[in-house]
Amino acid sequence: SSEAFVGRTLTRTPRAMSKKSEPDAEFIAEAQEAYIDEDWLKALDLYDIMVEGYPKYVPGWVHRSACNLKLGRHNDALGDAAKAVKLDDTNPKAHLRKGMAFFELGEAEAARMCFERGAQLNGSGAKVYGEWIKKCDDLILGAIESAVPKEDGAADAAKPENPRADIPPASAAAPAPAAAPAPRHKH
Repeated sequence: SSEAFVGRTLTRTPRAMSKKSEPDAEFIAEAQEAYIDEDWLKALDLYDIMVEGYPKYVPGWVHRSACNLKLGRHNDALGDAAKAVKLDDTNPKAHLRKGMAFFELGEAEAARMCFERGAQLNGSGAKVYGEWIKKCDDLILGAIESAVPKEDGAADAAKPENPRADIPPASAAAPAPAAAPAPRHKH
């Protein structure tokens, strides 16, 4: 390969960037290979170059979003996926990445909407979207269950009858002392 990495600096750019609407096949393959090899930083560098040189090339945004997800950069992943969706609302993988980013950010409802849209667009390959929708539903249900007190008595069953066992019930208490005698002297 004709590039050299020094830290995170890539010394080459895709050929004929300004003349075509998408990167050459060799450059795309190089970025995909870095991703497949789980070299997330190298892949991210290549996708950075790709989206800078080809800002309307949707797969570049989608794949850069995936790299950012792998690196735990969920806000960056969301931004990239949102850009991909804005460029092409019919790209199911763009919706998948956007949903994954929302999910990682704890936004289960927004994530679920993205997965539903991706599933509509993907048709027969919608299984992965269904799995993510279930994860969202589980997260949403868990949040609801933790926010709502249990009404079936299960929570009460764990409580002891008398939480202050050191204090006897009123019926077992010693009789109240007799009233004190009236004072003998008036002051």
